[in-house]
Amino acid sequence: GIEEIGVYVVSSENTDQLMNKDQILSVNGTKVSTTAELNQVIDQYKVGDTVSIVISRSGKEHTVELLLEEYIPDSIKNGLQ
Repeated sequence: GIEEIGVYVVSSENTDQLMNKDQILSVNGTKVSTTAELNQVIDQYKVGDTVSIVISRSGKEHTVELLLEEYIPDSIKNGLQ
């Protein structure tokens, strides 16, 4: 389980690069330890940008490159059709 305070992935259905319980340590070199810090960093980028995210998984650090995409909930998508 999760044993320390931090920012964790709780849903990874849209990417195979992140897994549930991965701890997000930094985004493009900026350390993050709260959801507010993560949002503040991500807000500097726009849809279509690629960001480098350092995660901790099972005690080992990994770097993943993620393309920022717009998220539209299914309830809204269905209403647009």
